[in-house]
Amino acid sequence: MFLAILLAAAYWLINSWLIMLVVAYLHHQWWAVIPEMTYGNAVVTSLLLHAIAVPAVATISKGRRR
Repeated sequence: MFLAILLAAAYWLINSWLIMLVVAYLHHQWWAVIPEMTYGNAVVTSLLLHAIAVPAVATISKGRRR
């Protein structure tokens, strides 16, 4: 289930990124789109790190309690 959500998010991210690139190319406004892409990538990276770190920390702390 989690993997399916992750794959859907990755698919959506790639598609929206490609759409933004096409729009930018058509309008020749790289300066307007690049910061948006960078911000979007930072948000996704942060979410992925949390998705990996939270279960890992929970597992480690459970192991220490025993």
